[in-house]
Amino acid sequence: MSKAGDQEYNQALDAVEAGKLSQAIHAVEAALMSDAKDSGYWQLYSVLLSQVGRIEDAEKAKNKAVEKDSFCSKVPYQFFHYFSTTASLQIEEDPVFI
Repeated sequence: MSKAGDQEYNQALDAVEAGKLSQAIHAVEAALMSDAKDSGYWQLYSVLLSQVGRIEDAEKAKNKAVEKDSFCSKVPYQFFHYFSTTASLQIEEDPVFI
């Protein structure tokens, strides 16, 4: 069963795969407006913000993800290798905000 925000989250993933970061950010922001309690939405938002150089905002989003689900503090950023291979993004192994 899908929940509020899933459609926008999936749109964000599609935009990432297409290399459209700005569109992905807008879509995940829409997902967060539908369900601000979802740690996965915050996690993706954090990664996307870091990719466009918004490090302070990315740190805040990462903290929100951890606040919603402490497991997020343990998810290695290598997990997001998917994004780097499908959208040619460069995700640091040890991001500045962690």
